[in-house]
Amino acid sequence: MAFRIVKKDITKVKADAIVNTASSEPTYTEGTDRAIYEAAGVDYLLAERARIGRLNVGQAAPTPAFALPARYVIHTVGPVWTDGTNGELEDLRRCYENSLEVAAELNCSSVAVPLIATEAYGFPKPEALKIAVSEIAEFLKEHDMKITLVVLDSEDFVLSGNVFSEVGDYVNKRMLENKGHEDASAEKAGKPAESPVPAEVKSWADTILWWIREKGYTDVEVYKRANVEKQLFDKIKNKEEYQPKKTTVVAFAMALRLNPDESRDLLKKAGFKLSLSNKFDLIIDYFLDHGIYDTYDVNLTLFDHKQPLLGE
Repeated sequence: MAFRIVKKDITKVKADAIVNTASSEPTYTEGTDRAIYEAAGVDYLLAERARIGRLNVGQAAPTPAFALPARYVIHTVGPVWTDGTNGELEDLRRCYENSLEVAAELNCSSVAVPLIATEAYGFPKPEALKIAVSEIAEFLKEHDMKITLVVLDSEDFVLSGNVFSEVGDYVNKRMLENKGHEDASAEKAGKPAESPVPAEVKSWADTILWWIREKGYTDVEVYKRANVEKQLFDKIKNKEEYQPKKTTVVAFAMALRLNPDESRDLLKKAGFKLSLSNKFDLIIDYFLDHGIYDTYDVNLTLFDHKQPLLGE
């Protein structure tokens, strides 16, 4: 997948570049900053950081990664949180934007990014998470790169906003209603809508390609919206032996903006269905029914509920 969120120690993540939430001056503080210096080799990394000199808030600059499982460390200075009215959100966006642009200039194919400024600088974690995902989504519209957003194992998030709270209420209500009915299906009552897909289009892969042509989309915009890499899409397009995961099929349903019946038709062709007793399925059912197709918002919700992400 092009983008994923993991709970892990960032110094253990293999990537071409690791982004460090750094101090303005050539030194290191606590948290992720200290962990990266110690894993890389303090003396080596400090010497290279000193060559850069002072960095202003939002700036980003690279050094070698030394003993880390990466080629580069990209140092960026996050904003100190006061109350959110002093440009902190814009500054944090620039941290991600500039760090990812540096990674692109270095021809990195993968980068690991922490939640910048959430530790010593006090930026609220739920807001930082949404900004990080938003900026990564914008970057991936124009670039092919594997980006891993890394949060600490101990970090928990309570995402705010109408959609997130409504999904939680919806899932809890439906799980309670269907408790003990593991086979309950999310098929809607009444006569199913007739599929517009021609009968001769039988496989899920052919159905995806048919929908791309029918809707006038390009391959690139669809696989990017689906959060899958070009290599995987090429496998699907060329009809190689590939059995998709449910998360991949759902990701394409979202990317193609399929309605609930069309999405269930695509899932059925891949051998899947949505269940009213499964939390992942209920979350997807909510988004489909409400016509919300932003894969990144869906993935934030899935992450918040500790579910697999779309594109995996």
